[in-house]
Amino acid sequence: MGVGLSSDLLRITQERTFGDTPTITSTVGSNLGPASLYYKTQEQPDSEADMKLREFGGRLNLGPLSLGGSRMETSQEIMPEEQRSRFEDPRSRFWKDMGWLSGKANILGGVGSLNLQRTWSRDRQPWYESKHPPRTEAELSYERPLGPGTIGGTARGQMVRGSGQQYGADVSYRFPWLGGDASVGGGFTGRRLSTAQYPGDQTSGWDTFLKWTKRF
Repeated sequence: MGVGLSSDLLRITQERTFGDTPTITSTVGSNLGPASLYYKTQEQPDSEADMKLREFGGRLNLGPLSLGGSRMETSQEIMPEEQRSRFEDPRSRFWKDMGWLSGKANILGGVGSLNLQRTWSRDRQPWYESKHPPRTEAELSYERPLGPGTIGGTARGQMVRGSGQQYGADVSYRFPWLGGDASVGGGFTGRRLSTAQYPGDQTSGWDTFLKWTKRF
């Protein structure tokens, strides 16, 4: 069940779900020309864990580019009620910050796109706190018509500071064939660890495919 008030300048919604764990989700958002902002909360007041979520973020469109960011915090009870007084903060908490840049443009008769994302996170338990290494992800893709079909390719990578990298690329060609749709292509994936236990561990692999589908 949900209620809301919506306009380009201000959007306010609240949704309630029922069941084993009733959840209340409230969102406030606003579009200000090329920029948009939002603030979201979620809670489960009738659950034993008493989960709470708070998230806010925004996006700015700059022609073919778009950049944005968000922050999320969640918390819940994990300690028995009779032991909570022993801790300064008995709740389990998790924070995640994200920033991203994306874009799309017409290039040489096709469409190219770019997506970059950086994530920071940390968590805190009643007895300790830990900070996770930042994770960076990137993806480049391109697609254009070629002959009777469409050719496209994607390159992607992920890096976690102090842990290693994962990367890959693939290319495919889709075209009509025998009354259906066929695609042929191949890809490459790899992983490199850079930890004290596995300082030079590296794996990689190739694969190819040929697919054909037809609707009856």
